[in-house]
Amino acid sequence: MFNFLFTWTPLRFMIQNLWRDEAFTYLLAKKNIGEILLLTAKDFNPPLYYLLVHVWITICGGSEISLRVPSLLFFSGTIYISYLFMKDVLKVKGVWIYLYLFLFILNPLLVYYAFEARMYSMLAFLALASSYTFFTNKKKTYLLSTILGLYTHYFMVFVLLTQAIIFLSLKFHKRKHEKIIPFQYFLYSLAAFIPWIVFLLLHKSTDSFSTWITSPILSDIFHVFGILYTGYETDFHFLSFGSSTFIPFLVASSALLLTICAGELYLYIERNKKKEHHDILPYLLTASVLLPFFIFIIAFIHPLFLPRYLIYSTPLFLLLLVYLLHHHPPLLKIIFFAGLIYIALHYQILQTTYRTKADIKKVLQEIKYLAHDNDILYVENELDYFLGEYYFQEDKVFIYNKTYEELRFYIGKILIPKDHVTSALPSYPQRAFVLRQNGTYQILSAY
Repeated sequence: MFNFLFTWTPLRFMIQNLWRDEAFTYLLAKKNIGEILLLTAKDFNPPLYYLLVHVWITICGGSEISLRVPSLLFFSGTIYISYLFMKDVLKVKGVWIYLYLFLFILNPLLVYYAFEARMYSMLAFLALASSYTFFTNKKKTYLLSTILGLYTHYFMVFVLLTQAIIFLSLKFHKRKHEKIIPFQYFLYSLAAFIPWIVFLLLHKSTDSFSTWITSPILSDIFHVFGILYTGYETDFHFLSFGSSTFIPFLVASSALLLTICAGELYLYIERNKKKEHHDILPYLLTASVLLPFFIFIIAFIHPLFLPRYLIYSTPLFLLLLVYLLHHHPPLLKIIFFAGLIYIALHYQILQTTYRTKADIKKVLQEIKYLAHDNDILYVENELDYFLGEYYFQEDKVFIYNKTYEELRFYIGKILIPKDHVTSALPSYPQRAFVLRQNGTYQILSAY
């Protein structure tokens, strides 16, 4: 049973070796607080997640499992807030509220990043907490979750943009909504983020505007709903295993999701003709569909679209589906709900089977076992640098046969010292274990 859980379920992701970004998380979080602030200002994300991990590894250590536990805790928090949102805001009652929870528990994007030492699970939790407290007028919790979200990931700004749209809509229609958070608390949240923006502008490197993100292809527009639901990223190619059925499956998923949305949106328009106002649907629709779709379109001009960055909208998208499903007749509700669960389970099986991290840990541990105290590690692929630092030994890893100028900024260049890029071999008896790009290695020295 134990072997099954850690081989054929998403728990498999918990015990795999780290990948480059996770090793980067560990190495950055080990720095002192001042260095973390300065380095993150030069990089791509705000500092809060790294500060949290800094405290976490000080108390709990920096093993692979320990590094991933915070993300799992945030995932659990997301499930709990989803329950509260359905109960207090959507007013879902009875057994259906527990059935709908499976949409969150089984969601492929939320589940995958629940087991990764990155800030995405934290972002999903804080974005959902901000939205929940926005509609329940919990002022202090709103301020806390919104400010923390802004200091976690820059895409949190799209949650605030959604809230701004709701405020403008209320003003335009000359209405008041007693349960929505007062406008001044929205402004307080923005004001609290200004110090970081100033610090960022003072220390930001022009190189940090470079990007590794590729533009989407036009055909992606036919399965954008499926991408929002599953978090599928074509750049990872983890489903390029010869299955010709996956893309049609993704298109079919999009069609199902679009059908669910279109039917209820029609009813919503009809209700609005009677001057009935429901602010929650515009909020969920804007945050989880309209703004992500806008980002998707902009990505054709300037690449910035990655489904994992949109994880802030994933719980809100699932809540949108719950809202729409709950207004359908019982039979259609059951059929559509079963279809959504099937999509999630099918994708989870594919993801658990094929989206595995490259097993570089074994070769690095072998090198560490064979190496003498004075030996060093050379990596031909700069993407292996942080993994070498984590699994071999910090400060004894070098990038081989490249120049510092050749290194792309987005690989985490802020943590790579200039003197750790070399084309010279060490003099014998010191040896260099040269890790090739194909995972093999050889031992070299200059005589």
